[in-house]
Amino acid sequence: MFAIAKTYALEQANNLMKHSMEDFFKYIHANFYPEQDISFMEYFLKLTENEGEFVVPHTKLIEYGIITSDRSSVILEKINTLGLENEVDYQVQDILQQLKSGTKYSKLYKFTPKAFKSSLMRARKYKDQPIDPIIYANYYLLLEKIFKLYNNIFF
Repeated sequence: MFAIAKTYALEQANNLMKHSMEDFFKYIHANFYPEQDISFMEYFLKLTENEGEFVVPHTKLIEYGIITSDRSSVILEKINTLGLENEVDYQVQDILQQLKSGTKYSKLYKFTPKAFKSSLMRARKYKDQPIDPIIYANYYLLLEKIFKLYNNIFF
Protein backbone atom coordinates (compact mmCIF):
# COMPACT_ATOMS: atom_id res chain seq x y z
CA MET A 1 0.00 0.00 0.00
CA PHE A 2 2.74 2.46 0.90
CA ALA A 3 4.34 2.18 -2.57
CA ILE A 4 1.02 3.14 -4.19
CA ALA A 5 0.59 6.06 -1.79
CA LYS A 6 4.13 7.18 -2.59
CA THR A 7 3.38 7.05 -6.32
CA TYR A 8 0.30 9.23 -5.75
CA ALA A 9 2.33 11.72 -3.73
CA LEU A 10 5.00 11.93 -6.43
CA GLU A 11 2.34 12.56 -9.07
CA GLN A 12 0.92 15.37 -6.96
CA ALA A 13 4.35 16.94 -6.54
CA ASN A 14 5.16 16.59 -10.25
CA ASN A 15 1.90 18.35 -11.08
CA LEU A 16 2.83 21.09 -8.60
CA MET A 17 -0.25 20.35 -6.51
CA LYS A 18 -0.18 21.79 -3.00
CA HIS A 19 -1.91 20.11 -0.10
CA SER A 20 -2.10 20.89 3.57
CA MET A 21 -0.65 18.16 5.73
CA GLU A 22 -4.11 17.42 7.16
CA ASP A 23 -5.75 17.15 3.72
CA PHE A 24 -2.89 14.99 2.46
CA PHE A 25 -3.21 12.71 5.49
CA LYS A 26 -6.96 12.38 5.07
CA TYR A 27 -6.63 11.60 1.36
CA ILE A 28 -3.91 8.98 1.87
CA HIS A 29 -5.90 7.46 4.72
CA ALA A 30 -9.16 7.31 2.78
CA ASN A 31 -7.62 5.89 -0.37
CA PHE A 32 -4.84 3.62 0.89
CA TYR A 33 -5.50 2.84 4.57
CA PRO A 34 -9.30 3.08 5.00
CA GLU A 35 -9.38 0.16 7.44
CA GLN A 36 -7.41 2.20 9.98
CA ASP A 37 -9.67 3.86 12.55
CA ILE A 38 -8.94 7.60 12.80
CA SER A 39 -12.37 8.69 14.06
CA PHE A 40 -10.71 10.37 17.04
CA MET A 41 -8.27 12.46 14.97
CA GLU A 42 -10.20 15.74 15.16
CA TYR A 43 -10.30 15.55 18.95
CA PHE A 44 -6.58 14.72 19.10
CA LEU A 45 -5.76 17.68 16.86
CA LYS A 46 -7.92 19.99 18.98
CA LEU A 47 -6.02 18.90 22.08
CA THR A 48 -2.79 20.24 20.59
CA GLU A 49 -4.14 23.73 21.29
CA ASN A 50 -3.98 23.00 25.04
CA GLU A 51 -0.59 21.36 25.42
CA GLY A 52 0.55 21.38 29.04
CA GLU A 53 -2.90 22.26 30.37
CA PHE A 54 -5.08 19.93 32.43
CA VAL A 55 -8.02 19.79 30.05
CA VAL A 56 -8.86 16.12 29.47
CA PRO A 57 -11.32 14.71 32.02
CA HIS A 58 -10.86 11.12 33.18
CA THR A 59 -14.19 10.26 31.55
CA LYS A 60 -12.31 10.33 28.23
CA LEU A 61 -10.36 7.26 29.40
CA ILE A 62 -13.71 5.50 29.69
CA GLU A 63 -14.97 6.87 26.36
CA TYR A 64 -11.78 5.72 24.61
CA GLY A 65 -11.96 2.26 26.15
CA ILE A 66 -8.93 2.41 28.46
CA ILE A 67 -10.87 1.89 31.69
CA THR A 68 -14.44 0.81 32.29
CA SER A 69 -15.08 2.22 35.74
CA ASP A 70 -15.54 5.76 36.98
CA ARG A 71 -14.38 4.77 40.48
CA SER A 72 -11.53 6.87 41.78
CA SER A 73 -9.56 3.82 42.94
CA VAL A 74 -9.66 2.31 39.44
CA ILE A 75 -8.58 5.58 37.84
CA LEU A 76 -5.78 6.05 40.36
CA GLU A 77 -4.59 2.47 39.78
CA LYS A 78 -4.40 3.15 36.02
CA ILE A 79 -2.55 6.41 36.65
CA ASN A 80 -0.02 4.62 38.84
CA THR A 81 0.37 1.77 36.34
CA LEU A 82 1.19 4.30 33.63
CA GLY A 83 3.64 6.16 35.86
CA LEU A 84 1.85 9.49 35.58
CA GLU A 85 2.80 12.24 37.99
CA ASN A 86 0.36 14.44 39.92
CA GLU A 87 0.55 18.14 39.00
CA VAL A 88 2.73 17.28 35.98
CA ASP A 89 0.57 14.85 33.97
CA TYR A 90 -2.74 15.16 35.81
CA GLN A 91 -4.57 17.04 38.53
CA VAL A 92 -7.24 15.88 40.95
CA GLN A 93 -10.20 18.03 41.91
CA ASP A 94 -12.62 17.20 44.71
CA ILE A 95 -16.17 17.65 43.50
CA LEU A 96 -18.98 18.27 45.94
CA GLN A 97 -22.50 17.39 44.81
CA GLN A 98 -25.56 18.18 46.87
CA LEU A 99 -28.10 15.38 46.51
CA LYS A 100 -31.54 15.02 48.12
CA SER A 101 -30.11 12.24 50.25
CA GLY A 102 -27.10 14.27 51.33
CA THR A 103 -23.71 15.34 50.08
CA LYS A 104 -21.68 13.26 47.67
CA TYR A 105 -17.95 13.73 47.23
CA SER A 106 -16.18 12.54 44.12
CA LYS A 107 -12.90 13.14 42.38
CA LEU A 108 -12.34 14.52 38.92
CA TYR A 109 -9.02 13.69 37.32
CA LYS A 110 -7.86 15.95 34.50
CA PHE A 111 -4.96 15.06 32.23
CA THR A 112 -2.69 17.03 29.97
CA PRO A 113 -3.13 16.15 26.29
CA LYS A 114 0.30 14.51 26.30
CA ALA A 115 -0.50 12.34 29.33
CA PHE A 116 -3.89 11.39 27.88
CA LYS A 117 -2.47 10.39 24.50
CA SER A 118 0.42 8.58 26.14
CA SER A 119 -2.10 6.65 28.24
CA LEU A 120 -3.95 5.62 25.10
CA MET A 121 -0.80 4.45 23.32
CA ARG A 122 0.53 2.53 26.32
CA ALA A 123 -2.71 0.86 27.38
CA ARG A 124 -3.04 -2.89 27.24
CA LYS A 125 -6.02 -4.85 25.95
CA TYR A 126 -7.92 -6.55 28.75
CA LYS A 127 -10.78 -9.00 28.71
CA ASP A 128 -14.14 -7.25 28.28
CA GLN A 129 -12.43 -4.02 27.24
CA PRO A 130 -14.71 -2.39 24.65
CA ILE A 131 -11.92 -0.93 22.49
CA ASP A 132 -8.55 -2.41 21.64
CA PRO A 133 -6.13 0.45 22.41
CA ILE A 134 -3.76 -0.66 19.65
CA ILE A 135 -5.78 1.62 17.34
CA TYR A 136 -4.20 4.67 18.99
CA ALA A 137 -0.62 3.47 18.51
CA ASN A 138 -1.46 2.44 14.94
CA TYR A 139 -2.85 5.91 14.28
CA TYR A 140 0.41 7.54 15.38
CA LEU A 141 2.46 5.09 13.32
CA LEU A 142 0.36 5.90 10.26
CA LEU A 143 0.61 9.62 10.97
CA GLU A 144 4.39 9.34 11.20
CA LYS A 145 4.59 7.39 7.94
CA ILE A 146 2.41 9.88 6.06
CA PHE A 147 4.19 12.88 7.60
CA LYS A 148 7.53 11.51 6.39
CA LEU A 149 6.09 10.91 2.92
CA TYR A 150 4.63 14.41 2.83
CA ASN A 151 7.92 16.03 3.83
CA ASN A 152 9.97 13.94 1.40
CA ILE A 153 7.71 14.82 -1.51
CA PHE A 154 6.63 18.40 -0.89
CA PHE A 155 9.68 19.85 0.88
